[in-house]
Amino acid sequence: MNISSTQKDIQAADSKIYNILCDFQKVEKFLPPQVQNWKIEGDTCQFDIQGIASVKMTIVEKQEFSHLAYRMDNDKNMPLSFAFDIKGHGTSSDLTLNVNLDVPVFLAPMVKGPVQKVADTIVEKIKMAVEQA
Repeated sequence: MNISSTQKDIQAADSKIYNILCDFQKVEKFLPPQVQNWKIEGDTCQFDIQGIASVKMTIVEKQEFSHLAYRMDNDKNMPLSFAFDIKGHGTSSDLTLNVNLDVPVFLAPMVKGPVQKVADTIVEKIKMAVEQA
């Protein structure tokens, strides 16, 4: 299942957004409060999503200032990836989060709405944090 967030216009250069998304210490601030036990080691971090799963997230693709992809391995063996696409326009940029989640067909209708909400919320939090920094 592929889900894309609403595209957000952010009043910041693409390099600023990209550099924040490459820094797991800053990324933690954009995740829902159910994310706990955050541990960082280079381009990898581990965390628990309360009552759902334990996750290991790794940066797997970087295209400077335009694209950043994370792979998330979890204890539920449900492949998940996040990819941020950044389109710079000088002093502003468009940001979209694409989520790819491998779920059984019968679960897709139940998880689509919550995953869409999470994607939109993450992008909105990034927008607010970047514009305030």
